Amino acid sequence: MKPILFSLMALMLLGCLDKKNTAVDPLVEKQLFLELQLQAEVQLVGKWKVRKKTSGSRSNSTQSKSFLANCSIENFEMFGNQNFIIKTVDDNGNFNFVTGQYYSYFESVVIQGKIPRIYLFAADYDLKDTVDFEAALGSIENLAFTSDGIEFDYIPGNSDLCLNAPYTYEAAKEEKLDVDGLGEQATNLFLDWNLKNLVVTVNGSELSDFQCEIIAQSFENCFDESCTIPSYISLSITEYGSYYWKYRDVNNSIVSIEDAFWKFDERDPTAQTFLIKYDALKPWDLGNIIKIIRLDSATMELLETRDSLEYRYLFTINDVENCTF
Repeated sequence: MKPILFSLMALMLLGCLDKKNTAVDPLVEKQLFLELQLQAEVQLVGKWKVRKKTSGSRSNSTQSKSFLANCSIENFEMFGNQNFIIKTVDDNGNFNFVTGQYYSYFESVVIQGKIPRIYLFAADYDLKDTVDFEAALGSIENLAFTSDGIEFDYIPGNSDLCLNAPYTYEAAKEEKLDVDGLGEQATNLFLDWNLKNLVVTVNGSELSDFQCEIIAQSFENCFDESCTIPSYISLSITEYGSYYWKYRDVNNSIVSIEDAFWKFDERDPTAQTFLIKYDALKPWDLGNIIKIIRLDSATMELLETRDSLEYRYLFTINDVENCTF
């Protein structure tokens, strides 16, 4: 089945909210649907720390797959542009990431307080016009907002992801970081940045284009196997304390993700220094120190001090320099 979104859905709902009114304006009806849809999605934007409650789900789904080791959701982050990142953990404690797009859909009459299903699609899936919901990676159902956060059922879809079993989860939303100290720079920090050059200084000697060396070392096994070797690295910093290194191929698709945590260094009142750490349990005073050297709408330059080494990162928005191996 391929439901037609937006306009056709609005026409199907025409008159359902008030069947006594035979002159309901379809434009008003459509606007109401879109507003409720947007409201549900806006509430989900942010980062959520997740805890698995039960196996199975309140929707009594019998779907379960065994393509890979069984995984559950560790945390997820929803973005205002309808993209998402889900961090998963398998039975052996190994972490991985699922990325893509999300879309909300009301299956029945739009009424006040009605919560839609949130469908998760691959990053390259076309969500315009006609959408085949059977192609979804999975769905969030029975979504309920509580005083502590949210509860929901995750139902696996048509994919070979390790998220192959239905679970009921509860999740608490991470707090937004205060970025007022950055002033006009704040919006620039949260852009999607491409790493153009990494210069590493060792004992006074500079090694340029080190980002390609990082890729070569991190994916050295792929030179002898059939896995994809990334062409460049991008960085996404979010208001909820996430720091995502994304390894991308020549088509801009994400090959792999490394996540870290960040916050402003309280010792710097200018808000030009922040800390990052890759282990959530690591004390912040042992985190890596990063200084903002330059930040505008086109270029970001960061200086990181780590293990007596200096890493100078040059990021750009539109300029991508691919590594060749």
